Amino acid sequence: KSAMLPVVVLLCLYLISSSHAETCESKGIFTRETPLDSQILWTSPVWIQAQNDAPYKTALMRTGNGTVYKTTDTGVSWEKLALGGRVRSIVASPDDKTVIMLGDGTDLWVSTNEAKDFKKVTAPGRFGASTLSFHPHQPNWVLAITSASCNLKGSDKTCSTDLYLSQDSGITWAVIRTYVWAAYWHGSAESDRDHQMIIAWERRDKTGNMAFGSQISDIVKSDSFWRDESSVIAPNALGFLVMENHILYATYSASGKSLALHASSDMGETFHPVKFPGGLDEHGYRIVDASEGSTYIAVIHGGSSDWSNVYGSNALDSEFTLELEHVQCPNGYCDFAPMNGVEGIYIANQFRSVNQQTGKGLFPHTVISYDKGGEWTSLPNPKGASAPLQLQGPSNTRYVSFYSVAEAVGIIFSNGNIGESVSSNVQDLGVYFTRDAGWTWNYVESKPHIYEMGNRGALVIMALNEEKTSEIQYSLDEGLTWETCTFGEPFLVDNIVSDPDFGTKHFLMYGNKNSKGVLVSLDFSLIHERDCIGFQAPDQDGSDYEHWSPSDRSNDECLLGHTTRYIRRKQDSKCFNPPAFEQVHATVTKNCSCTDEDYECDFCFVRSADQKTCVPDTLDSECKNYNPKTPPEHCLDFWYESKGYRRVPGDTCDNVLGINWDPVRKSCPTGPTPSGPTPSGPTPSGPTPSGPTPDGPAPEESGSNGVVVVLIIILILVATVGALWYLAGRNPTVRAYAERFIPERFLPEFVVASANGDYSPVTIDGDDDIETDAPEVDLSEDEKSSSSSDAAFNPRA
Repeated sequence: KSAMLPVVVLLCLYLISSSHAETCESKGIFTRETPLDSQILWTSPVWIQAQNDAPYKTALMRTGNGTVYKTTDTGVSWEKLALGGRVRSIVASPDDKTVIMLGDGTDLWVSTNEAKDFKKVTAPGRFGASTLSFHPHQPNWVLAITSASCNLKGSDKTCSTDLYLSQDSGITWAVIRTYVWAAYWHGSAESDRDHQMIIAWERRDKTGNMAFGSQISDIVKSDSFWRDESSVIAPNALGFLVMENHILYATYSASGKSLALHASSDMGETFHPVKFPGGLDEHGYRIVDASEGSTYIAVIHGGSSDWSNVYGSNALDSEFTLELEHVQCPNGYCDFAPMNGVEGIYIANQFRSVNQQTGKGLFPHTVISYDKGGEWTSLPNPKGASAPLQLQGPSNTRYVSFYSVAEAVGIIFSNGNIGESVSSNVQDLGVYFTRDAGWTWNYVESKPHIYEMGNRGALVIMALNEEKTSEIQYSLDEGLTWETCTFGEPFLVDNIVSDPDFGTKHFLMYGNKNSKGVLVSLDFSLIHERDCIGFQAPDQDGSDYEHWSPSDRSNDECLLGHTTRYIRRKQDSKCFNPPAFEQVHATVTKNCSCTDEDYECDFCFVRSADQKTCVPDTLDSECKNYNPKTPPEHCLDFWYESKGYRRVPGDTCDNVLGINWDPVRKSCPTGPTPSGPTPSGPTPSGPTPSGPTPDGPAPEESGSNGVVVVLIIILILVATVGALWYLAGRNPTVRAYAERFIPERFLPEFVVASANGDYSPVTIDGDDDIETDAPEVDLSEDEKSSSSSDAAFNPRA
């Protein structure tokens, strides 16, 4: 009996605690659980927007065994789709009208009506899930890469990854290029030929097995779907990346022992070498951000790949300055990210030092910049803490990192710890948040959690993610106070998501329970009795809204040289943001006086040891003979003398009221380069030959004969124009000629025909398909492909 006493006591304590735990339903939160047929493994719902600006209600969810579930009521109820096969990937077009699901082998399921129903089609091969790419302006055009020519059984061991095009949302496909590693749409909305522009990275040798033999590869461009001869724009490329009008590609350096990066800002017409300061060898590149008009590249310099230096670009991506060294970047992920919704703010994890023997980074700590990386500082101590806050970054895939959304301006949530270095020890971790873009931080709860925001920040929800739980914690006042409720049987929560607009009051929580997936819908619609009012008149009596302006380190409500006023809900307002409050309301009210935070070091300059000034870079071989006071060799009209600084991209500060480190415009010492007079000479005139004039009257013609002749001429013209109009949609040469006389909008859509002249699915010879997906875009010298959320490219030697 005495042995049973502790068990009885524990049982009683459990019953007492359970009786005091409130259910979510009792607090007005509607929950509904949907069991799935298998586990959820590294996937998330694909949301489909029915109409422009309409609330998101439809979503597709894939389980580990390839089953797809669909909801049309924001996740409240789900139906299992009867597809007759397994799905391994789901991709939606930019306008959400077309959805393509890739199955095993050559199975495809295509919907052209916002996932209302699907048609099963046979692809020309097994497409790589990461290679399916919709055109940004033509939603019915799709690119995909497949290994469609594999035959390893015979003596001719050929295998290539081939590029296919569909112009009918994936129903039919035509091969347009072979031996392709990767391809990007690279068109604009300016003309039809721009729409057809594709940049591809392909093997030069178009024979044999792509896995063997010569791996020399080039970057090629075509604006006619390769019906015209393509042009090689970058030979001997080891990897490449396309971002709007910019192209970056890597080659071996002149020494052959490291890499060199090249950039184009004009769709590949011209390339220039990318210059990084410091003169260090380059062994790999990773694009960590390009969201605010600048490109930030993490460059691997040493033998260790767990850290990189991050550099920021000028407008042409030609010259970069060092933004932060020794950034933690293991496993293809970099702890370097912008704050969404407020421009200029970046958070990163930086190693304090590097082991000289192993090259490994030591003692990572969290830093924040309010001027796009120009200056960095440690995070402040949270309220009541005796040491600074350290945040988990994207490189730690076990815990959720710092998280912000543009729709909840100023708010950041993160798992983190108090101390001098970032810790991965679960006992040290807890949840912290800021509502003023990183100036002050508050502690919420111990242990790592999954978190999400909804209704533009008016709702915040979180749950444990390292152990099973049946509880959620939520805040209705942006973290000021928190409540807890239970939703059912405990399970291991994988993620919590809101709709892509973060505007609704619904959340979808999903994870795994007893080796099966589970979806839990959480509806907070009944929590508040009213919608917020007064966003048109913030700070006024009766308004639920306020103005807020972010600040840099000077705390003067200036950021990137100007004051921006945002409108957001007051923290203690007990109401929901209405649908009318859709956009982030921001107004630039004034330009501020220039300070040192508005500038960063110019090319061939680096920060001094005390980080206070920019001094000449004496380590970079290209900068040893550089004199900022010397005009360029080919000086034309004027040039700019650098003071060692340049404006932070996007900065609008007033240099009349503050410091002025802008470059000085100076006239060239010898004036403009002479171009010589334009030959004028006399213009030939004289009479225009017109032929002899008839002496007598013209012979009379029959009126009926004239009508017949006119009709015949009209018919010939109509037939000719019709033929030209038709050919303009099939022949790129005819189309290019037609565009000289006929506006592009009046010409037919250009269609690529397959080899037999009909636009039909391509037949496959043989049944021995081997998947050789295009590599992830990760630029490091290893031949291993790394899974990365950052844009990068993996060069092939």
